[in-house]
Amino acid sequence: MVTTTRSELGRDTHTLRATRGQRESPWREARIIWAPSLTVSITFLAQLCISLVETSVVSRLGPQQLAGVGIASGIYVLFFLLAIGTVTSLTPLVSEAYGRADRAGMRKIAHQGLIVAAVAGTILALVLQLFAPLILRLIASHETMEFSLAYLRGAALGLPFWAMYVAVRCISTAVGKSGVGTIVLWLSVPAHAALCLVLSHGTDWIPARGTFGAGIALAATPMISLMAVWTLLRLSKIGVLAELLRLPISFDRRQFVRVLSLGTPFAFRIAIREGVLPIAMLIAAPHGILVVTVQVVMAKLSDWGSSLGLGVATAVSSRIGYLDGSGARNKTRIAIAGGALCGILYGLLLCAGLMFFGGELVTLLVGTELSRNLGSTWQLVWPVAAWLFIICIQSSFVGAQSGLRDGTGGLVCVLLGEWMIGLPSAYLLANALDSTVVGIWLGLLIGETATLAIYWIRIEVILNRSERNAS
Repeated sequence: MVTTTRSELGRDTHTLRATRGQRESPWREARIIWAPSLTVSITFLAQLCISLVETSVVSRLGPQQLAGVGIASGIYVLFFLLAIGTVTSLTPLVSEAYGRADRAGMRKIAHQGLIVAAVAGTILALVLQLFAPLILRLIASHETMEFSLAYLRGAALGLPFWAMYVAVRCISTAVGKSGVGTIVLWLSVPAHAALCLVLSHGTDWIPARGTFGAGIALAATPMISLMAVWTLLRLSKIGVLAELLRLPISFDRRQFVRVLSLGTPFAFRIAIREGVLPIAMLIAAPHGILVVTVQVVMAKLSDWGSSLGLGVATAVSSRIGYLDGSGARNKTRIAIAGGALCGILYGLLLCAGLMFFGGELVTLLVGTELSRNLGSTWQLVWPVAAWLFIICIQSSFVGAQSGLRDGTGGLVCVLLGEWMIGLPSAYLLANALDSTVVGIWLGLLIGETATLAIYWIRIEVILNRSERNAS
């Protein structure tokens, strides 16, 4: 028998009168995790569509502009992930307070997260503006550097707004109310497409700004989205969110330090993990502009798995935080297994999608003429599909480490698996196989598989230690 009651903060809680096996079924946890993971994944997919639209628009400027923006995007993503990574700690922290029904604690944590987002985003935007020329001299070719720098000059302005938007999204996800942010970001996709097209290609009244215009369009999108989401959440008074986002925002030193100290290792883990693809771009660079272009396209396709994986990771992190706050941490393993089931489902769907629509996606990204020069699409896509499948499964363990507050451990896992195993494998296989791009992705696949195993071992160590301390 199942009875349902309404908690103080508005979340449905279930009192299950069933056997222990039924109560702790991974399939039940998968059903609990699936809905929020799908909502968050849809939000990330909206961000991906923004990137795809941008790539499609820039590709019409020329292959050098596309390669330049591809290289610049890799640099920008690192700064973007550092900015938003500092606030990913909000999900487990707010969820834990939610599990305890602690309204005051939730509001303090939410406010400090917004402050951290604004500060971190502004600092990183300034650093990117100052050091972009130096970074590009190290990794960009002479032909693409001008286009890369112009793009970064415009895009850097949006970092504070992206960080604050993600902070609001993390807070919303923690209390199970992320629908408004998802809808707003999807509505911003066509707006971004129009803005990017106008600013980069120009009109009769507006001069063409090329890659700089594309960067400005990317900076304007999060600012508009943040203003829209904040306004709608405050006006609609959705559950506890209206209280969490109520102005003025107050400063609490203790909670500020807590959010920042937990978020900083998360940020570096995410940035180092995503830094693998820009390094892979450097492996491709000596093999010519066409190989770099192909690697840019394959990296864009891989973003689909990263988006779905981040959705699962966020949902698992929120679930474990809630279990911890409500005194049910003994269900952590079951929650991880449920997240892994969701990841397997997403991975299978992605692989099927790339199998049937990979060619159409490549053509959409680069145009018909350039896609004809890329060779067999399936030969390029299949190692990316396998990589995506592992990423989706791995996401449950990433979320578990976030929920268990193991930021430093996650950083070590990424360094060991992806940097010490994956990238060397990618370099060796890129130079050993006939297809440079296939070799790169096979090497990255080896690294992600090793990282998955290391994550698993690390989490088992944490849980076993926690069980020993509890006994």
